[in-house]
Amino acid sequence: KVVRSQLTALKAQMNPHFVYNALSAIQYSVQTGDTRTADEYIGKFAGLMRMFLESSKKKYLSLGEELKLLRLYVELEMLRFEGRMSVEWDVDPVLDQYNIEVPSVLIQPFVENAIHHGLFNKKGAGLLRLYFHQTSEENLRCIIEDNGIGRDMALQLRRQSLHQFQSRSMQIVQERLEVLGAMTDYRIGIHIEDLQDQQGAAAGTRVVLDLPIKVSLLSA
Repeated sequence: KVVRSQLTALKAQMNPHFVYNALSAIQYSVQTGDTRTADEYIGKFAGLMRMFLESSKKKYLSLGEELKLLRLYVELEMLRFEGRMSVEWDVDPVLDQYNIEVPSVLIQPFVENAIHHGLFNKKGAGLLRLYFHQTSEENLRCIIEDNGIGRDMALQLRRQSLHQFQSRSMQIVQERLEVLGAMTDYRIGIHIEDLQDQQGAAAGTRVVLDLPIKVSLLSA
């Protein structure tokens, strides 16, 4: 069951939409003679696919490896947005990134949701905030926040879409958490908040993940 969930998670990351968009951007750069951007995109894309393949084989990654994967993924998405999106990273410098472990390919689907469902259809500049801080000796808090269109509008747009693409990323995350919880008693707190501006209009989404701190056996 663990192997099946890991393979399912891998397939979710290498979904046809992401691969198609990435290769289309590379093709456009080549056709317009922008070989520097094409080379950069190909390098990042290849690196990300390799990391997805490697991480899918493991139940846990070091926080440093997870952050590296997330940074590469976000950089690729920012190339597609052509300046319409920026990102702010807030990583506590005291975190022991290479001894703290987190479940592999767990945080990325939340980041993907923020970008594709929150920011992609936003008019104006999009902002993604990623926050990693240790709130106690036993807890690591990760916050994924966007200033996008909000969950209600994103759901309406998905229902109106001619493609009717059904994202299973959150279902896959839930299945993997259930497997981890059953095998290791590893429980993660998830809180999702709909943000509003001063007029009460949708102003984005905030996802708060509270992860029990798991120390690498190599450092224990």
